[in-house]
Amino acid sequence: MRKITNEEFNRAWNNQEYQKIISKASYPYKIPPMELQSCKMMGLWEALKGYNKKSKFSTFLFNQIRFQCLKWIKKFSKEIILPYVDSSVNPETIFLDIEDVLKYLDMESQILIQERFIQGKTLRELGIVYGVSHETIRKRLKKITFYLKKCDLVI
Repeated sequence: MRKITNEEFNRAWNNQEYQKIISKASYPYKIPPMELQSCKMMGLWEALKGYNKKSKFSTFLFNQIRFQCLKWIKKFSKEIILPYVDSSVNPETIFLDIEDVLKYLDMESQILIQERFIQGKTLRELGIVYGVSHETIRKRLKKITFYLKKCDLVI
């Protein structure tokens, strides 16, 4: 690991080629804008600091940005973030507890979500409990998250 100067970081941050890679790597993650900017900057910083020439820098940068975004999501996975949109109030972020979101689901879906994401059971374990394949459990979870996204309750 080498030491990075502010000047070196600013030069890399303003590099159009790197910006394309950074944008592409962070595009799929629905993270609030300020936190996303922070993830991008941390990813670039870590990439500059830890690059070891074993692979292309662009690949290393892409992976670092993805890692920073996933790290942020993991850190805040117990909270679901909804943008609050009201013309009379400044835009801000509302944090909903997982229990608030589960109210929108039927009891079976609530239990499945809790077992998978709060208790941390694997798809295979859930398949055994419910007497179905892990693929069926994956499809059920996908259907539930699709419903929640449609209701704007999941990032």
